[in-house]
Amino acid sequence: LQVNYSGTLGYTERVADYDSSRFITADAANRTFREGSLSENQVSVSGAFNDVSYFASYGRRDTEGIQRNNQGTRNNVQANFDVRPNDEFEIQANTGFTINEYNRPQNDNNLSGVLGNTLLTPAPYFFRDSTEIDAIDDEFRIQRFTGSVRSTYTPESVSGLRIQASAGADVSSRREDLTFPAGQATTFPAITNGERNIFTLESRQYNGDLTARYEYDISDGLSASSTVGTQAFTESERESFLVAQNFGTPKVTDIGTGKDLRNVGENLVNTRSAGIFGRQTFSYQNRYSLDLSLRRDYSTKLLTGEKSSFTAWYPSVRGNVRLSQFDFAPDFFTQLKLRGAFGQSGSLPDVTDTQALRIGAERGGYDSPGGVINSVGDSGLDSERISEVEGGIDATVSERYTLGVTYYYQSTSNSIVDFDPAPSTGFGNFSVPRNVGEITGQGVETQLDVAVLELDNYQVDVSANYTYQTSEVQDLDEQLIQGGFERNVIKEGLPPAAFFGFKIDGAQFTEDGAYNGPNIVDTDGDGDVDQDDRVQLGNPNPDHYGGFSISARLFGDLTISGRAEYQIGQQVYNGTYRFATRFGNNPRFSELSGQLDELEPGTQEYRRAANEFAELQNSDRVSTSNFLEDADFLKIREIGVGYDFTGLVDEAVELPVREFRLRLSGRNLFTFTEYGGPDPQVNQTGARTITQGTDFLTLQTPRTFSATLSVGF
Repeated sequence: LQVNYSGTLGYTERVADYDSSRFITADAANRTFREGSLSENQVSVSGAFNDVSYFASYGRRDTEGIQRNNQGTRNNVQANFDVRPNDEFEIQANTGFTINEYNRPQNDNNLSGVLGNTLLTPAPYFFRDSTEIDAIDDEFRIQRFTGSVRSTYTPESVSGLRIQASAGADVSSRREDLTFPAGQATTFPAITNGERNIFTLESRQYNGDLTARYEYDISDGLSASSTVGTQAFTESERESFLVAQNFGTPKVTDIGTGKDLRNVGENLVNTRSAGIFGRQTFSYQNRYSLDLSLRRDYSTKLLTGEKSSFTAWYPSVRGNVRLSQFDFAPDFFTQLKLRGAFGQSGSLPDVTDTQALRIGAERGGYDSPGGVINSVGDSGLDSERISEVEGGIDATVSERYTLGVTYYYQSTSNSIVDFDPAPSTGFGNFSVPRNVGEITGQGVETQLDVAVLELDNYQVDVSANYTYQTSEVQDLDEQLIQGGFERNVIKEGLPPAAFFGFKIDGAQFTEDGAYNGPNIVDTDGDGDVDQDDRVQLGNPNPDHYGGFSISARLFGDLTISGRAEYQIGQQVYNGTYRFATRFGNNPRFSELSGQLDELEPGTQEYRRAANEFAELQNSDRVSTSNFLEDADFLKIREIGVGYDFTGLVDEAVELPVREFRLRLSGRNLFTFTEYGGPDPQVNQTGARTITQGTDFLTLQTPRTFSATLSVGF
């Protein structure tokens, strides 16, 4: 029996302050942040008896966010078992149960949040009073169970045969209670005397796998293995929601006391999918290896469309040659391997994407139900198809230097992208998925590991990785798909989700030398500025990224580690800065406006002020260019120092101490960037939407300091 305990204490804080040169109310915004505490305790037991081994643990984590009304508690229980009744059978079971309870603040494009009320206007809390904001209660409770059982049969009568069957479940429930308090002093828009919003989501996912693998020798030096298998999945989600307003008193929040029922409904989604696959491998004299595989999937997500419910066959082939096994390879190469691969895979649409119209029930007048459009899809939508070719080399020299280099080329056809349809279709309030043609990407990935020092009590290892990537939309049938506010586009010849718009080159002037608005560049030179003059302004995805790591063990028991990461070549649209400028909360914009009133038109000082003023203009036509900022960064992601006190404690106390370690660490410590917002790694929207790289009142990732004690008996 082994018993382990781990305890962590620490705190979180904001990484960066808002700059008073950019926001008049920067100090008010910075005062909304706090130091949040964190604590975590976990105890586990493990052991074995006869043919059974086991592991069980319980953990609790309590955290406070860096803003008010943001805290949470997580409780987690885990139990794993491994049973070997004989030499042919093995049964493994893994279970886990987690309860998350937390409160979150209002942020991201929300005028009921503290950032929206302290960064947009020169008067703090212009939209909502701070007491109103603090009174909003947004509570979540998430319960999740995961479990799996796997049985492995290796018959002694058939050497090399292995049959494995497994089944798993992932069942969760989520409930959100959002309460806007009642009372005459509240001024929340579209809310009459308070509101209570209840949302529940139940999710159930089950899967089953069955595979058979047979390993055998074909001839002297030539071995092979054959694998066949099948997988099946079923998923269901049931959600319900209820919204009521007009409560008689803020002291009673039972949703049944709301006089006005504003919204009520439910939704149920079921999907099933399955796949079959086969794999054949060959290995010759430990020098050559070849791996062939083929897969096909089935999904009900395609049943409502015009396409077959079966996806295409997805083949793949991989091979490598170990050059270090040949006589011509220098002896200092511990490993020298060339490898190459080709493979195809698919990505399914969402469950309602292939339904042309999804109608939901709605309460109607005269006590009769009605129907409204809930979503708009494309009945001809097909699954994405991704093809990739890659090649590379792996080399290890003297067991101290390891280098891996990979080049890849990827082509995606029928990419699924949401776009905003024209208002004339009647579906202007919805995003509609579309297969957009072909997108290609390529890049180089490198990884270098160096064992700098290897002695009995001293060891130093460093590693570095670097990736270059580029992608381009190749075929879109000359269409242009635009994201929200027409900032990001899917367009032939540009990277996916590229920033797109008019280019601004300072100011333009009247004949008298007076400021006459931003100078929009006539990029095609036809003498007229129109939609054809829009060009690529930036890319939300980096061209280069990577990192550096170091790990050192000194004096036998002292360990030091660190990790730094960087990204180069991406831009972020600073929506917070744009709207602060628009609402008069940018001190530089106000200063320049005053200079244009005071200075003499035509003078050098006037032209200089006008050119800078033009780059802070706010109209939709020029805002993308004016508020797009380079977001290159270098982050010190983590530094940790630990010491192993096991030997000292074992001598001091008469207990079977197996482990006694203390570790101090800091995460997200420093960020070096020219980006004007607090964090260059933000995105207001989800990953699949066209709109990418947008920062609008987005909460920064906090800095964390912690101390962890690990004890084992």
